[in-house]
Amino acid sequence: MSTLQRSMKCLIAFWGLLFAFCLPAFTETPLPGREKREVGDLDSDSVIPVAANSPGRFGAHFKTRVVIFNPTDRDYVITARLYDRTGQARRREVIMDAFEYRVWDNFLEGVFDYRGSGGIWLTTSDPEDRFYVTAEVYTDSPNGRFSTTVVNGIYPNYSAGYDLNFNVGIKVNASRRTNIGVLNWGTEPSSIEARVRDGDGTLVQTIRFDLAPEAWQQKSINARVDNGFVVWEVNGGSDAHYFYAVEVDNESNDGTLNWSVQIEPVG
Repeated sequence: MSTLQRSMKCLIAFWGLLFAFCLPAFTETPLPGREKREVGDLDSDSVIPVAANSPGRFGAHFKTRVVIFNPTDRDYVITARLYDRTGQARRREVIMDAFEYRVWDNFLEGVFDYRGSGGIWLTTSDPEDRFYVTAEVYTDSPNGRFSTTVVNGIYPNYSAGYDLNFNVGIKVNASRRTNIGVLNWGTEPSSIEARVRDGDGTLVQTIRFDLAPEAWQQKSINARVDNGFVVWEVNGGSDAHYFYAVEVDNESNDGTLNWSVQIEPVG
């Protein structure tokens, strides 16, 4: 058993189930249903947990390319909602004709006239108005385009409840950086701590996320980490989240997105 595995087993053994505080909902437009959203599935709604239209390090500018396909014989309207640190930041209508697909090379700019980052929810009013979505965050460089697939028929891991979540194999050094983020999929505020541990289990950084209902945040790991891991601990409020880590090469800005894995504590 590796040092990392022993460290995780020790952490899981001593951390019990987390206590859920009952906090009021502050949003006027709640997301309907708290069940798992199969992102990228052919459905009447879809989630893009992270999107960007913002500058990055080393001269990069990150954008989000989105393709939406209506494979039905129905005309309909998709409601697009953007969530940032404050909650719902924008709401726009996207008209889709029968058998039409539409492409945006910068979805946040083209649809929301928004510069920054956040999470997106797409939905129609009728369950029969189904569509398919692909999304990638990318940056162009002198050496070509570097992109990170966010939605492409791959289902991000949805976390329901208060059990611990883990992102493993984390590296932060002179050539590689890592950002971690969360989309609060609930109608209550959320209090979260992300504990960053090195490969030997040493705690190197604690990052706190205090999210409004239906809000999104992303933060950087500042500590050096060698094949470490992140433990997500939900301390109260919402019990519905998407957790992720994205590792980025400092020279090319090429990124790898990893969804968290939920493990039930022992005992």
